[in-house]
Amino acid sequence: MNETAAKKIPLQPADSSALEGLAQRLHSRALADNQADAAGKLTCIFGRAQCAACDAVFSVADAVATH
Repeated sequence: MNETAAKKIPLQPADSSALEGLAQRLHSRALADNQADAAGKLTCIFGRAQCAACDAVFSVADAVATH
């Protein structure tokens, strides 16, 4: 993963205003507890990513839950 030749594609964070359900509750709780950094990282967890090998776009949360 740290090889310089590896293709790197940035995560696509979720729009915090579009979060729903558990994602929205966790994000709101982090903000209420003055944990802006954690709230920002939650948008990445509930965002999307793109496979460097096949270019498929997928949900980060779904991929984590699968594994």
